[in-house]
Amino acid sequence: MRLGNPNVAVDSNLEEEGKWFDFPEEWWTDSERPMRGKVRSQGTRKYQAFVRSKTRGLTTREQLHERAFEIAAEGSLELLADIDNWIDADGNHVAFQPEIIRDILTDYDNREVVDFIIKCSDIDNFRVKRSEELEKN
Repeated sequence: MRLGNPNVAVDSNLEEEGKWFDFPEEWWTDSERPMRGKVRSQGTRKYQAFVRSKTRGLTTREQLHERAFEIAAEGSLELLADIDNWIDADGNHVAFQPEIIRDILTDYDNREVVDFIIKCSDIDNFRVKRSEELEKN
């Protein structure tokens, strides 16, 4: 039974399916069409299992720091469910294909995209109240 307070309740279905987020406007190549990503919540069991598997055996802060970008990039691959209006260096639209997205997100030059995906995946963005407010707007 879910609690009645919408500030506490999380939309588990939305967490699993993902939710569309517009990326920062300065990243867009077309002022009319946003660069967007459909992002899952980091609260999902699948993502939590991923984090456990990637950090198992890393016992020191230095070990975690050494692997931080690699774990974040691979984690963002787990969190990203779809993309829209992503443009490559040649001006072509990027297809949502695992190997292409992996190449993009594991490129250290694209670390701001990885960071943004992780920010979007925060559980607060999947609360029932937040979902209801966004639907009203």
